[in-house]
Amino acid sequence: MAIRKVAVQIGSGGTVTPWIAAKEIADNGTLSIVGVATPGTVDAVALSIEFSIDGSTALAVTNEAGTAQSIVQAANTYVSLQPANYPVVPAFFRLKAASAVAAARNYTVVLRDIT
Repeated sequence: MAIRKVAVQIGSGGTVTPWIAAKEIADNGTLSIVGVATPGTVDAVALSIEFSIDGSTALAVTNEAGTAQSIVQAANTYVSLQPANYPVVPAFFRLKAASAVAAARNYTVVLRDIT
């Protein structure tokens, strides 16, 4: 089971990263997000991961009860996630901050292959 990482950025004044295609990270695109490394400065406490089948229509990630999943972030931390909650098999994903960022913010998303 390979571990992979991808650098993403929320641009200054923005709330989302560009869409990331799972198939560009792994040949078959069968991945699950296992963690997010946060930048030295964060603008919003809440961060979420959005999913898309087509790379344009954003879908919130929810639990079985239909509650949208949110990540509590702090500066310079690694947030560990349950792989079963964030599969991207094969599709697209992006990070979304709860509010606009004051300057560009760089994150690292850590993924693992689903076997």
